[in-house]
Amino acid sequence: MSEGRNNARMIDWDLFLRAGIDPKTGRPCREGAGIADGINAILRVQDEQDAVSRFKWYRFPGLTSQEVERLIYYKGNLAFWYFEEFDQFMFLPYALQGTIDLLGRYNAIKPLPFGATNESEDKSNAKGESRRREEKLATLLATKKLTVVKEPMTPEEVKTGDFKRQGAVLLWDYTPQLKQTIMPRQILNDPLVRLEAECLPYMATALAHATGVEGLRVEDEDGQREAMEMSKQVRNAALNGVRYIPVLSRLEMQELASGTVGKSEEFLLAMQALDNLRLGTHGIENGGLFQKKAHELQAENEMNQGSRRSVLVDCLNNRRRFCDIVNSIWGLNVWVEINDEATEEEEQQEEQEEGPGPGEREEGNDNELL
Repeated sequence: MSEGRNNARMIDWDLFLRAGIDPKTGRPCREGAGIADGINAILRVQDEQDAVSRFKWYRFPGLTSQEVERLIYYKGNLAFWYFEEFDQFMFLPYALQGTIDLLGRYNAIKPLPFGATNESEDKSNAKGESRRREEKLATLLATKKLTVVKEPMTPEEVKTGDFKRQGAVLLWDYTPQLKQTIMPRQILNDPLVRLEAECLPYMATALAHATGVEGLRVEDEDGQREAMEMSKQVRNAALNGVRYIPVLSRLEMQELASGTVGKSEEFLLAMQALDNLRLGTHGIENGGLFQKKAHELQAENEMNQGSRRSVLVDCLNNRRRFCDIVNSIWGLNVWVEINDEATEEEEQQEEQEEGPGPGEREEGNDNELL
């Protein structure tokens, strides 16, 4: 290292993945990744798409419905506030800044950036300006202390306080437990997605085992190479319908696994049950954790959907309370509904572009949406 020179740097590993290179091995992704990794990536995207499509937001300043729900999916709890220095509303993660009340709720918070700032060394005017803006934003965020507004406010309370400039409203994806911070849905569903992704490789392994795969005991590396070459020949022969293949070496055969081989149907049923559980965590309609092969009675179907309704109602109520508090302070008329566009008629879609407001809903109507 040259004296007086700072060689510290940050590497964007996503660039390697986009180029098709595994950052861990430095080799092409196809060589280092297994079937489960590929399926896991597919299901991870699907899980995010399911999450961001549940609700439709109206009049949320600066963000679409998908963007709002994406932030919630990856962070779990966020704060909404007015950034006077930039003359815009912000929706960002936060940390405790100060004290808590008797119920353990935060009295004041410090907003945090959603992700890392731009570390590009491109000196072009456009990117340079963007980098300077992000640096200024990070500096201002470090000095911010916002008062948490916990209940809808009256116009008199808004006028007497400085809540429009110094207030913040918190939003949780689901009702918190003992702590005031929750685990994001992305982290909660990760083990479930991974387990679901492993079902298809297990099924492929079982099917391969059913073809009569056996192990060979070898004496040295030469024997190991011969065994691997034999394995390739066996696979190619099976795929091409060849019954007999010539074997040059004499290696003792040893069975590595025994017992009944699972049927492909069993693995697919297990995967379907896991996917139903995953959908249930989002409050999305599904067939239940145990799905009968025979005809399902209406009462059984209603029982399976009970937990789905409670999840969706809980998430909806948290978002609507957030809207009520935001609207009482800034008068933005922000609102949220369950996204049910798939069953709407085209003429209704045009009418709902403006969206309903908090004063346009009927009491006790939450459950009717489900």
